[in-house]
Amino acid sequence: MFFLTFVSLFLCCAASPTTSFTTLSFNDTVVDTHRGLDKRSPGGIFITTDINWGGTTGYAIQPFDVCIRLDPPWYHTISSFGPDQGNAAVVYEDYDCSVLGPTINYPGYGNLLDIGWNDRIGSFIVKAV
Repeated sequence: MFFLTFVSLFLCCAASPTTSFTTLSFNDTVVDTHRGLDKRSPGGIFITTDINWGGTTGYAIQPFDVCIRLDPPWYHTISSFGPDQGNAAVVYEDYDCSVLGPTINYPGYGNLLDIGWNDRIGSFIVKAV
């Protein structure tokens, strides 16, 4: 009986369609606008609206492998992007992580013009490295 239940459960789950990945807004996470570059955490992303880490700043610890959607004031306004050590971020131009861009590794870029991505990021996924 136990074996049949296990097999039935396995077949049920194996045949189930996969679900799409989770999405969150950057504003759905805790943002500390006074956090510096020296105190960083796994999953953390530091973003600014001006080059060389200037303008409006935001820092949030993001879950790994989840599409983070950027809402105003961040959508297509990011000029500096810095993943914490041990993280990388795959950036996307659209809002739902489907138009693939470059992978940004620690320490990031103070000027996204250097890679042709100034004011283009609409969403991103944080990866553990």
